[in-house]
Parts: sequence; structure tokens; C-alpha cells
Amino acid sequence: MQCIESKGQDFEWVMKEDDVEVRKQRTVKSCKAREDNMGRLLARGGDRQKETEIGRKGDSKCIGFILKARMIVLLASLLLVESAFAANIQSRSSSFAGEYGAGGGTAFSYSGPHLNGPITALRIRENPSHILGIQIKYGNVWSEYYGNPAGTLLEVNLHPGEYITQASGKFASYVNELTFLTNRGRLFRFGQPSGTSFNDFPLHQNGILRYVSGRYSSVIHSIGFHWDRNPYGDCVHCALEGKKPSS
Repeated sequence: MQCIESKGQDFEWVMKEDDVEVRKQRTVKSCKAREDNMGRLLARGGDRQKETEIGRKGDSKCIGFILKARMIVLLASLLLVESAFAANIQSRSSSFAGEYGAGGGTAFSYSGPHLNGPITALRIRENPSHILGIQIKYGNVWSEYYGNPAGTLLEVNLHPGEYITQASGKFASYVNELTFLTNRGRLFRFGQPSGTSFNDFPLHQNGILRYVSGRYSSVIHSIGFHWDRNPYGDCVHCALEGKKPSS
């Protein structure tokens, strides 16, 4: 763009020659300033175009990053849902109603030893009033004995394919009686039938007694029964035969 000097009216009759020259110089400077401003505007326009292109590229990268982050969050959410679903299925196969008894004493549990195999035998110590102690055999391994070493020791062995499906008894200040029923219809009774009755069994189909927990000192203060699905089928002595539980 060319800036044309604007002289306005004739300078001769307005001012002297020197004044006309001054006005001409001012007009030239003004035109030059406008040309410089126009150049800067054009330059800024080019810079803005570049900035726009760079911004578009940056936006594209940012959008890609956001999409990847959302995909990661979605996958993590799906994994959490799947884990929760699996945990829910697992929790449906197990049940525990709590402990029967007055509490006190020292806590015990056969959680852990029960991984050696199914219950294959029981040892119970009793006196004329209470259950004094308990010991459980898993597969071919006897677990730890909890209770008083005195009293009468009773031992029962389960047959191949036999497992405990119900437990009952009586308690007052301590556990006075324990009764176990198997899927073969056999009944094992220990202790004395006095006190408050309880009856415990699995809440889900194909459940068996996996382990017990409770509290003890010189007697059994309280006892609870943990049930879960039978992973051994009819092979209660699978641990002895070197077989793995069925899935």
C-alpha cells in the first residue's frame, strides 16, 4: 500500500515556505508510521497463523493423550468389575455364622492347615461337663491341638468320600457339647448335653466343613464353623493319594 501525501489546500497562502516544508515532513513521517504499523500487523497475522497451526498440532496431541488416558481408566474399571464379580462368586460359596460360646481365653483357628487337604479325622477331649480341647487331621497331617491335655480323648476317622455337613451342640460359659453329622449319615457326639443349643450348616449347596475357629484355655470357650464348597468331590483322601482338588 502506498501512502499519498495529503497537502490539503495550498500552503503558500497559509504559511511561509518554511512552514510548508515542516508540514510536508510531518505528513511524510505520518505516512511512514502508518506503513510501519501495517507491516507489523501483517507480520502479526503471519505469526498468528503459525501459532494457530502449532496450536492445532498441540490440540491433536492433547486429544490423543486424553483418549489414551480414558482408555486406560476404562480398562482399569473393567478389571475392577471383573475382580469384584469373581470375589462375589467366591463369597457365595463360603459361609460363617460366628462363634458359639461366652468368649474369653485365647483365639485359635485352623485356617491355613486346612489347605493340607480335607478333614479326615477328629480328636476331642472331654470331661463330665465341658469340651476341653480339639484337634483336626487334614489329609494325612494332624494340626495343632488346642485346649487342656487332661480329660478323656476321643478320636473318630472319616471314611473315603465322607465329609462333615452339619455341626451342633450346646454352650453356657464354655462349650459343653459338640455333635458332627456327615454326608453318610454318621453322627459323632462329644461332651454333655447341657446349656443353650446351636445348630450350624453351610448356606450354599455342596458345602462342607473346611475348618473351625474359636477361643480356648483349659476348656473350649467358644467355637465357630467355616463352610465352603467341596473341592474334592467324593475323594476325601485325595491328599493321601497325591491328587489335586477338582476346580
